[in-house]
Amino acid sequence: MYNRYKVYRYDSFSKKRKKKKVVLIIAIAVLVLAIIGAVGFVVFKNGFDSVENLKASERTDKSISLKWDIKDGADSYNVYWKTADGDYSKAEHLKENTYTVKKLKQATEYRLYVAAVKDDYELTKSGEITSYTVAEKPNVKEAENDEKGTVKIKWDKNPAAVSYVVQYKNLTDSKYPRKNSQKVKKSPKPQATITDLKPGVVYDVRVCAVTYNNGEKDYGVWNESRFTAFREKRVIDPDKPMIALTFDDGPGNGNSGDRILDILEKNNAKATFFMIGNRAVERPDNVMRKAELGMELGNHSWDHKKYDKQIKKEDIKKCSDAIMEITGQYPTAFRPPGGLSTKFIEKECANENMPLCLWNVDTQDWSSRNPSAIYKSVVNSVSDGDIVLMHEIYDSTADALKLIVPRLIKDGYQLVTFTELITAKTGEAPEAGVLYYNG
Repeated sequence: MYNRYKVYRYDSFSKKRKKKKVVLIIAIAVLVLAIIGAVGFVVFKNGFDSVENLKASERTDKSISLKWDIKDGADSYNVYWKTADGDYSKAEHLKENTYTVKKLKQATEYRLYVAAVKDDYELTKSGEITSYTVAEKPNVKEAENDEKGTVKIKWDKNPAAVSYVVQYKNLTDSKYPRKNSQKVKKSPKPQATITDLKPGVVYDVRVCAVTYNNGEKDYGVWNESRFTAFREKRVIDPDKPMIALTFDDGPGNGNSGDRILDILEKNNAKATFFMIGNRAVERPDNVMRKAELGMELGNHSWDHKKYDKQIKKEDIKKCSDAIMEITGQYPTAFRPPGGLSTKFIEKECANENMPLCLWNVDTQDWSSRNPSAIYKSVVNSVSDGDIVLMHEIYDSTADALKLIVPRLIKDGYQLVTFTELITAKTGEAPEAGVLYYNG
């Protein structure tokens, strides 16, 4: 006989077993996931707790720049720093892998570390590094350049310095030669004397304070300057006739300017060069040679694209600054483009301590481009005290000058600069902001 009760009991028991099995499977799955998550977190954490290759990439007297490898998975970083005996401070929270800690003290030891951050959770710090700021730039008080071919440099003492280093080089040198370096002992009034300088040559000189970090010498921020070694003042005889040759628009990209300097140097003659600022920057070698030969350096505006009332302060000053940067000398005269001056230009030249030089003999070399015509325009018309206008960017001008200079010397003329001419003829140096056409 069929037993309903037994069938019911069997079905009920089977369902319960299946239910328990499902629950067990779920529990096991949850446990496995939890274990995997825990292991993953440990692996994740252990892989994250060290920011690799943390370095001090650059140091100044007030800052230390840090750089480290990007950590996969990190969304940001925390940077910390402290003095050797202080407590850590948080400098910055950032996403980049570079940071500069600023407003630090000169010649001081600092300790720094970076922590990787994920979802606002900071993992253990990276390996701590030690770095040092360097000594600050010396405050040079004076640099005396005398006739014995020496320059004396004095600067304020740095309490952190253990010594100082002074180096110098000719502008033609790309690096400071080892032989041109001297150590200066720590002193209440530190100073150095550089000797055996060549007259008229432009030099770079730099000074820095030396400290020690971890037993090693550490060179501070350099104070760099530029000067021209003393050149004996030329003797100009005011009783003898003289002419000022002047050249505009250089330096050019050709060799006419170099040829003109060759001719002047060979004949021991001087001239004044009114240079365009952006061209001077392109030919610093030519500008430096002019300075070293004792030629007068003049300003002819930054780019010669503006005239008369278009000229602004920056058109004049930018050219002056460029010549100063190249030679260590500010230009001593200004010639307005086209010879067109205004009250504003004269005022600005007065502010920059420059007289204005025009001319009274125009060779028209820019028009004729003919050496014979240029030659005749000078030798057939000049007289004592004249200022002659030429341009150094034409080969024809260089060709004519090869004949002009010997002829003028033969005729008894002294070939002088604009400033030498005005000083000899008036008894006083040309006045800043004042226009001059001749002596």
